[in-house]
Amino acid sequence: EQRTGYQHLDLYTYVPGIHGERAVWVRTLSSGEWMVEQICGVDMTHNVVYVTGTYDSVLERHLYALPLLNNTNGHHHRRWKHGPESPQSPHGSAMDE
Repeated sequence: EQRTGYQHLDLYTYVPGIHGERAVWVRTLSSGEWMVEQICGVDMTHNVVYVTGTYDSVLERHLYALPLLNNTNGHHHRRWKHGPESPQSPHGSAMDE
């Protein structure tokens, strides 16, 4: 993200033949002083994208669920799995297909 210096996600939509064959911005999915490091999966049934990032600490990586649609409960992210992934403790996150 050039504006803030942090890596975040934005949601775009694309429909062939509309808007001059270009994607149109819908909304920002993540923001703040932390980085989204990897997209691990998308669950369209529950309208979430799973990402790893540094929200809790720059020294730890956790799996988070970010809402794709505007959420109504006021939470912008949810930590999905306990257990940090760091150089000292390389516990990875795995998603079933």
